[in-house]
This record gives sequence, C-alpha cells and structure tokens, in this order.
Amino acid sequence: MPDAVPALHLTIEFVPDDAAADDLETISATEEIRLAAYRELAQQPQTSVQVLPAVLRSGGMLELVQQLTQVAAANEPLLAVYIGALVTTLTALLKHRRVGKIELHQNGGKLVIEDTDRGVVERLVTEFLAPAPAPPTAPTTPEQPEQPEQPPAPPAPLASLPGPLRLVVQVLKR
Repeated sequence: MPDAVPALHLTIEFVPDDAAADDLETISATEEIRLAAYRELAQQPQTSVQVLPAVLRSGGMLELVQQLTQVAAANEPLLAVYIGALVTTLTALLKHRRVGKIELHQNGGKLVIEDTDRGVVERLVTEFLAPAPAPPTAPTTPEQPEQPEQPPAPPAPLASLPGPLRLVVQVLKR
C-alpha cells in the first residue's frame, strides 16, 4: 500500500466586515474576491479548489486541498513545506485591496493576520503552528556521564501536521 501524500487542507470563508454586514455593495465585493481567489488558487500546482455552499450574507466558502508532493523532491521538513504552501495561499488572499484581515483557526486557537508582507506572514504562521517545545532534560551532574549527541530526528510523519485549518477572510466596506 503506497504512503499517503501529505496535503494542506483549508476551508476558506469570505465574509463582509461586521460594520458592512448589511451593505449590498460589500457583500457583492466579497463574492467577487471569492471568485478571484478561486481562479487564482486553482492555478497553484497540485491544488484542488471546490466551492462550498454559502451562508446568508457571506461571500461564500472554498475548500482547498494542495498535495505536498514536492516534499520528497526538495528533501525539506514536511512542516516547512506545509507552512510554505499556507503562506502562499494567505499572501494571495491578502493582496486584494479590500481584504482587511484573515483569521486562521486551528484546534481552538486563532491567529489574526493583517499584514501583506510575506516574511511577516511566514513568521506569524510558523510561530502559530510550531509544535510545543520538548520538555527540558535533566541537567548533567558529575555522577552522570554526558549523553552522546542524538542523530537528527526523522522527517515528521503525516500525523504531526496541524489538523484542518479554517480561514476567515474579512472584506472591508469601501
């Protein structure tokens, strides 16, 4: 049985800013941004994008699945490739001038992104999704010989990737 291919799974919801929830022009612009994002994100390699049913007064939802097949070729850590794919998607969404902010939700946590600089976005996402640090080891005492240096850990298994992510893209009133 072949190994499963790691993938980035996102649900992206497009909503008007709270102050513009009843503004028809902003609701229309929210839908236009969703359509533009659909066209742009579907062009990314190894990516499938589907339109999900919309809720009342929203711009709709997209489901994005991007296969991370370049992991083996690039020999990069799986989490780094995963974060790179996520940052590419976030920066593509943030470039629309009416996108005010994007909320990234995962396992009860939330990260709000309002900056379009790729470096800032990458740092914020990396900090948000980084695994918890390992507990400190006991200090070496004279009675204990120093432990030999451990070899580097093997690449992270698929189970170590963050669970499903949800993005909420907020569109501002003109």
